[in-house]
Amino acid sequence: MDRGRDYVRRGHVLSVEALDHLRFRGEVEGSDVYEVYVQLDEEEDVLSAECDCPYDYGLFCKHIAAVLLMLQEDRKEVINTQRSETSRREDTSLKALLENESKDSLIYLIGLLADEHRKVEQRVRLYVEEDGRGSGELDGYRKIIQTYIEECEDHHGFVRWRDTGKAVKGAELVAEKAEEAVLNKEWTQAVEINLCIMEEMADLIQFADDSSGDIGDVIEESLERLHDIMEKDQLMQEGRMVIFQRLLEGSAQSQFEGWPDWQLALLRFASQLVFTEEMREKWERQASVLTAKENDGGWTRNYFSEEVAFMRYQQMKNESEDEQARDYVKEHLHLPKFREMAIREALQKAEYDEAICLAEEGEMQGKESGLHGLVNRWKAFRFDAYARSGQIEKQRELGKEFLLNGDFSYYDRLKETYSQEQWVAVYKDLLQRLEQGGRRNAIYTKILVEEEEYTRLLAYVKEHPNTIETFHPLLKESFPEEVKELFLIHIENQADHSTDRKQYADVCKIIRKLKQIGGQEEARQIVQKLLAKFPRKPAFRDELMKVDTR
Repeated sequence: MDRGRDYVRRGHVLSVEALDHLRFRGEVEGSDVYEVYVQLDEEEDVLSAECDCPYDYGLFCKHIAAVLLMLQEDRKEVINTQRSETSRREDTSLKALLENESKDSLIYLIGLLADEHRKVEQRVRLYVEEDGRGSGELDGYRKIIQTYIEECEDHHGFVRWRDTGKAVKGAELVAEKAEEAVLNKEWTQAVEINLCIMEEMADLIQFADDSSGDIGDVIEESLERLHDIMEKDQLMQEGRMVIFQRLLEGSAQSQFEGWPDWQLALLRFASQLVFTEEMREKWERQASVLTAKENDGGWTRNYFSEEVAFMRYQQMKNESEDEQARDYVKEHLHLPKFREMAIREALQKAEYDEAICLAEEGEMQGKESGLHGLVNRWKAFRFDAYARSGQIEKQRELGKEFLLNGDFSYYDRLKETYSQEQWVAVYKDLLQRLEQGGRRNAIYTKILVEEEEYTRLLAYVKEHPNTIETFHPLLKESFPEEVKELFLIHIENQADHSTDRKQYADVCKIIRKLKQIGGQEEARQIVQKLLAKFPRKPAFRDELMKVDTR
């Protein structure tokens, strides 16, 4: 109770709400945000209380204590709030009430609400004001966005993941104005509003936990709207120049530093609008400045340089400078996107030796740089070139290499190069090599399943009991007793490592699976064994008692 009082005093009780007049739900911030449920009787004494935190050493934790203390102090207010909300829902609808009021009365009411709540005033203005122009309107949009953010900030100015959906509501309202501008073919205005949203969201994401992706989604939606604008045929040259300049300025905003994909998207949109030499020079200067800022020498700079180079290539293609574009590709083969273009072109022209040579050069560069993903990418093109050119032995050798290194997608393509009689010896050799090399991984079990080697699969599962949930449908018919025994081993292992209610519930799900495959008696025995084994874990015992072992 002392620790609960400390939690109340320090503001860790985020909310307490009435589910009905005797049931309550609270949220308490500890090392995570925990949910507490409390049930009272008619005398308002506590019938039960439960928290989803991992505490298992007594009936109540400090989170429950904090919520009970809050209810002791404020339960009448919480109950009355819930009752009034229920009563309001049962009364005449708000729409019907408003329809009976005069215009002057409604204006007065909205004015009162706006005076009391800044967010109401801003929302009303957003709804009724005519679309304006210039920085004043954008400042108003920024204030709307910031108002919603400020309401979701904690005392450190940070927005938790559970509040990001509410924090971006202002940006979503302003986005409606961006969409209106597009419908009205006000392209410059639409671009300005979308950039405004992106800048505010980029500021927010620095001080928020965006695990839910709410903030990133708003930015991506703004980029999608900008992309749609760039595709409009009606975009006049006069408007293009202004929008081009604004996009370049936007890509240089400090909010986007450290977010290369967003900077590149704005730079790409600007590139699409280039139609004069002056615009090309401006774009080149900005592209060079942004590339130079990515100066860590790591993957970010390489990625940024590659994307900028590809934009230059597309400009050449759009201006029908085909020969210059081809030379540009050859000069940039050190960049993966350009090497891939060159390989694809060679394959399309049936120049297989050229494609293989380009792929092998890429593999060598990838190995020197330690980029194993790139090495496999070039190997995949080499495999394709071998297949197209009929070099079966080299295709087989590379296919086996892919399989032994964990890529099962080449299994069928390798198998197709052998007759049915030849393949039996090949796949058995593959299994033996995987066993000898200690590489009995997902590839090993996939081959066993594909070739219906269930005895070998059972031996594997005995060594790895945690895989029984995956493979029991294939094994239960031929090995019913062994499967039930493996389930028991797996259940006990999981129980030994479980520490919270969710994990306890997961253990009970496995017990129910055991029962479903015919292990009713085994399920009953393991429940009794675990109840005896964990007398001081009430949450686990509670979950176990829910398992129907009849």
